[in-house]
Amino acid sequence: MVNTVGSLETKYWQREWIELKKSLALTPEQRSLLVGSLLGDGTMLRGEGACNTNYKVEHGLVQKSYVFWKYELLKPFVPTEPKLSYRYDPVKGKYPRSWWFRTIRHPLLTEIYNLWYVGDGYRTGRKIVPHTIENDLTPL
Repeated sequence: MVNTVGSLETKYWQREWIELKKSLALTPEQRSLLVGSLLGDGTMLRGEGACNTNYKVEHGLVQKSYVFWKYELLKPFVPTEPKLSYRYDPVKGKYPRSWWFRTIRHPLLTEIYNLWYVGDGYRTGRKIVPHTIENDLTPL
């Protein structure tokens, strides 16, 4: 059986999500969002020991509405709402730094990752612009 989560199939939550993950498909708008983000500072990661990748969104506090717009578009792939990321300063203490969310790991995202990243190790992939980029450019 294909592991659609990206980690061991024996994990308890894996069984609950198998059918949901099998039913997911990327819409043209979702793919455009991913491609446009990857042209900028968008990030996809393959976790240590994982076979699939996820996509992470993180923007500064003033871009909260932009983060939530991305979240709404990618919601079928995102298990939780965006969250605040905090920093710690010895003088100021805890303070908010950015809004972020991460998608689930999924084979559809891994297909995009394989076009955009070279290198095959945990966090060692280097992002490139694929030679097939013209096929994925849209007004969005």
